[in-house]
Amino acid sequence: MKKIILMCMLLMSSLNAYAAGHGKDGGDPWEVKFENIRGDILNWIKEGHAKKLNFTEEVSYEIYSESMIKLLEDKNVLVTFTHDQSKVMSYGKAKTCVNFYDFRYNIVCHIARFKEAEGLDRARLVHHEFAVLARLEVGNRAESNYDFTSQIMDFKIDNANTALAEENKPNEYINICGLGPIAVKAMEWVEEDDCRKVSVDKLSSVAYLYIKNYKVKEIPNNIFKKLKLESLQYFTCTNCEISKIYDNSFAGLDKLSNLGLVGNKITEISNTSLLAMPELSDLRLDNNLIEYIDKNDFKGLNQLRFVRLANNHITGVHRMALSRPPLLKSVDLSANKIEDYMVSAAYFNNRMLGYVDLRGNKISAEKQKEIYKFIKENSYNEIDYD
Repeated sequence: MKKIILMCMLLMSSLNAYAAGHGKDGGDPWEVKFENIRGDILNWIKEGHAKKLNFTEEVSYEIYSESMIKLLEDKNVLVTFTHDQSKVMSYGKAKTCVNFYDFRYNIVCHIARFKEAEGLDRARLVHHEFAVLARLEVGNRAESNYDFTSQIMDFKIDNANTALAEENKPNEYINICGLGPIAVKAMEWVEEDDCRKVSVDKLSSVAYLYIKNYKVKEIPNNIFKKLKLESLQYFTCTNCEISKIYDNSFAGLDKLSNLGLVGNKITEISNTSLLAMPELSDLRLDNNLIEYIDKNDFKGLNQLRFVRLANNHITGVHRMALSRPPLLKSVDLSANKIEDYMVSAAYFNNRMLGYVDLRGNKISAEKQKEIYKFIKENSYNEIDYD
């Protein structure tokens, strides 16, 4: 069976990258744990285990199941983790997680408090957040209710390997053949010196890959195909000094919905490379060296909803660039070098576009108000900028 010696092709000869979150301030490993639990809860409900819960006249099993599955399957639920407790407060009370909505559902959790919870307690935290978003339980108050969540403790989950049962899984981050830590669900722990025992075929189940603070510098053509990482849904490479992305760098990533290349040296957006990801919904290119958003940069990205381009060197945006993605909801262009004469309200003529952040540019307050007013009056997804 073929060995993963090809791994070194992606991150050069001796990549020892670590997952975001294994460093000083990152939270990505906990996001993956959260996602794993979300998947376990989704399967648990689909397999009919929720029928054992006690329901009410207002909330039947059918309502509960339909509401929870819809949210648990929603790719637009953004989960983030932070060390800052002030960001996870409700009515003056420190919480483990809080949730809110701003064109997508958001769940923000405090790393230390989430880490303290184990096994069923952690699974109950995740279940509760989705139950609140589904309006089945009350949260984001000094006192929350756990009408359905609390019942999960009352019976044994059939699948002993699920996160809803005791948490006996190995660490989800595995350093294989110098590729760096890979977040996986169904792979046994492998020590680095045993990496040659793992076959390329094992990578077909990898859904999340995080790399941080390593000099990758480029993403070679067809590398994800060669490594059989075609099941990836989420890929981030933060502070990796990436400057080169080729036309086929992302070939084979048909399932990828989230791409984060924050803190690199990218100077332009490659539309050809992005088109290899038909499910791309969330694109994060903050803190790069991009200077201009061209007419066709986002053309053909029919699932693209969220774009973050903060802290680049952008001086202008083509008047048609943001009208191309039919589902685009939010664009962050803050902290760039855009001036009044380089932008007008008409540049944001996309009926789905409901939020644009232009703070920290050289755009006058009057011009910003004009643009925000235009968006508010013309978008189906308008947000209150006042």
